[in-house]
Amino acid sequence: MPVDRAIVSPYDTSARYARHGHIISWKRFAAHLTETCAADGPNVITDVATTAATTHDSQVLPGIHTRLARRGLLPAEHLVDAGYTSLPHLKQAAREYQVTVSGPLIGKSMCGRAGGGIQAACRPDDGETGRSG
Repeated sequence: MPVDRAIVSPYDTSARYARHGHIISWKRFAAHLTETCAADGPNVITDVATTAATTHDSQVLPGIHTRLARRGLLPAEHLVDAGYTSLPHLKQAAREYQVTVSGPLIGKSMCGRAGGGIQAACRPDDGETGRSG
């Protein structure tokens, strides 16, 4: 049975298992908040998305960028955690919105081997290694 249809709690039939790192818990929904992070001003929430707990964080990023673009609130650089990064979505953000998404890529990528960290290796600019020139 698909995980998005399996009942995991007799008390809440819409609850589903979700994994964040090594923690597995059951919950119904996930909230995704986007906020500004300017050093010289207050942090302001610019987008809120709610998804089923079974929706992977990386699937939410394109919708966030679409909504931010519609409101004229796209940042030049979008800092995200590892759950939101996937090479196709990083490339899409750069191509469609001219947004540099910075965050650790999980899996077989140049990020862990490049020695320069996120800034040097995890940007999708050159298409082959993910390095920005």
